[in-house]
Amino acid sequence: MPRWGLHDVPPAPDREPVAGRREQLAELAPALLSATAALFALAALAELFRYGLLLRNRSTLIGPGLLAVSDGLVSAAGLLAPIVAVCAAVATVAWLVGARRRAFARSGHVDPRRPSTLALGCLVPVVNLAMPGVFLTELDEPDPQTRKLFRVWWVTWACGGVLFVVNLWWRGLDSLQAQADGVLLAAVTDLVAVAVAVLTLLVIHRVEGLSPTGKQRELTRWLVAVPESAKPAAPAAPAGTAEATEPAGIAEPARTPERVEAGAP
Repeated sequence: MPRWGLHDVPPAPDREPVAGRREQLAELAPALLSATAALFALAALAELFRYGLLLRNRSTLIGPGLLAVSDGLVSAAGLLAPIVAVCAAVATVAWLVGARRRAFARSGHVDPRRPSTLALGCLVPVVNLAMPGVFLTELDEPDPQTRKLFRVWWVTWACGGVLFVVNLWWRGLDSLQAQADGVLLAAVTDLVAVAVAVLTLLVIHRVEGLSPTGKQRELTRWLVAVPESAKPAAPAAPAGTAEATEPAGIAEPARTPERVEAGAP
């Protein structure tokens, strides 16, 4: 066989395919959460706009064109926001798997929970009201502000789930007043969903050591500057014992004490 010519360089071993796809999905979590917050904010505005039309309709008839615009906004936002929210939830679970793996690896341990367990605990209804908060607290963050953020997120997430169930039940009521109140309840539910998406984004940034806007934190060290006039003066020597301080490295020649005779000038 000839020993010259081109040689095929063996490819470097790739990462585990599943882990690689999970990391790529986790990188999409911030963008999907931002889109979720924007869409739910739009949905809340659409519901409030419809509620304003209902109040206006009590004394003045609303034109069909304006009603069509309101219905279109409510339908579009109500359809897109949940779809993007589900995608954001899946991406956030992928981020949580990686964050837990890194947190346990720093302490020399392996995450005792499987990725499938984390996914089921975060995505299965009713169960996901409690388990995501448990998974976050198991990260064992030493910063008290981070732990406080976890608790705030957990309470907001649970309130959002309860409001979602109440919203579904309220839509079954058939009275006109209940339907009007249901529009306002839907707006409140959308606003809570915005808070959940924003808090989730803050949790991700906090755990990764980023600023709330997603940028690298700049650590600033504050030092107290004491002016020269505020520094304490050197203690005065007692009377009769003052000695001149000579510069370092210069020796004063020895002095011979002189006797002073009484009455001498």
